[in-house]
Amino acid sequence: MSTVGQIERKTQARVVKLFPDQLGYDYLGDWTDRREERAHYSIALPPLPEQTAIAVVLSDIDAELAALEQRLAKTRALKQGMVQELLTGRTRLI
Repeated sequence: MSTVGQIERKTQARVVKLFPDQLGYDYLGDWTDRREERAHYSIALPPLPEQTAIAVVLSDIDAELAALEQRLAKTRALKQGMVQELLTGRTRLI
């Protein structure tokens, strides 16, 4: 196992331990090994309009992040060009 895998395992083990120890939750284990038990549990989902509203907000956040990443790339390119101008002597600071 790689070092990254070991770090992830340790983190996961700490989180799993946190739930019963600090939060009082029961840890039910890995659901992939408990298919017959999954049928007895229901997962509460918000109403469809609320799910839609959440999806809209998340999509807006994704769009904002994409715009910010694009702006950052343009700013970095501008900085690179300015540094190049200064280093080649085409632009001088007085």
